[in-house]
Amino acid sequence: MNNELKYISTKDAIIGYSDSVIAKNESNDCAVRAISSAFEMHYDEAHQFVKVKFGRKDRKGTAFFVGGMRRMVDDKVQINGKSFQTMGDQFGRMSYDVKVKGQIIKRKMTTGTFIKKYPVGKYLVVVRGHAFSIIDGNVVGNYGDARMKKRVINTAFKIS
Repeated sequence: MNNELKYISTKDAIIGYSDSVIAKNESNDCAVRAISSAFEMHYDEAHQFVKVKFGRKDRKGTAFFVGGMRRMVDDKVQINGKSFQTMGDQFGRMSYDVKVKGQIIKRKMTTGTFIKKYPVGKYLVVVRGHAFSIIDGNVVGNYGDARMKKRVINTAFKIS
């Protein structure tokens, strides 16, 4: 049994990543890479977008990323000509129903379950302290993201 999800490397999934001088000097840029891959933007353009919209500093993480994305959903902002919406309940939490001993209970959505439930489409997902995208059932992020099938998804955005 394969314990890994399908994975597309950053250099193959993100436009301009391999040639970007900015990318070569970056770290803690998961939000930039998630925006770039999910919205089909050049890495440098996504880098600038996240810097302006979220106040991200170079080589630092992106604070308040989920809140900022939710505000953009509420304001009907489009990124690179694409709209997006928050998935899950009113707080953006992802869960699914499971029958256990005759009772239906809610379980938190994991990366593996998410891909089974949503095998087609573009999604930007946020787990604790990290963001990546899922495109047609393939994980685009760090290689480790494809190995952690049981990682709980805090919030997901569907790109249309």
